[in-house]
Amino acid sequence: MIYRYAVRLETEADEVGLIFPDFPEIVSWHPAGSSEAALKEAAADALLVALHARVMENDDIPEPSEVVDAAFHVHARPLAVMKLALYEGLREEGLTRRELAKRLGKSDTIANRLLDLTHKSTVSQLEEAMSALGRDLVIDATATPKSPSDGQAPQHL
Repeated sequence: MIYRYAVRLETEADEVGLIFPDFPEIVSWHPAGSSEAALKEAAADALLVALHARVMENDDIPEPSEVVDAAFHVHARPLAVMKLALYEGLREEGLTRRELAKRLGKSDTIANRLLDLTHKSTVSQLEEAMSALGRDLVIDATATPKSPSDGQAPQHL
């Protein structure tokens, strides 16, 4: 899955809210006049926190929905994408973290770190874990789709 999520901007008094239609739990307010770059960085941080919480609670990761009025889109960070692929693989196989640890011949702590989106695992560790699930870790780079606000100040500020 491509973890690219829409972000709407909502203004209220002297603040700008980042609204994620796919993650109603994200509440992220910033000073009005914040640059688009600052808002995108804050959105990436908020997305990481929400994804991490869902993985830790063994919740579903939503498919990105089509949002036509998005101010911009934000991607999960590359290391998080690899860990999310492992998480989704475990769920599809019906395996627990403990079972992953056994397959890897590692401790439960190591298996938990592989699924912790805030822990800096290595690509080789994630490749090994994916291999234990009978999967390959494949990285692909694509052109970034243009959003209406690319190159312009956000219209809602």
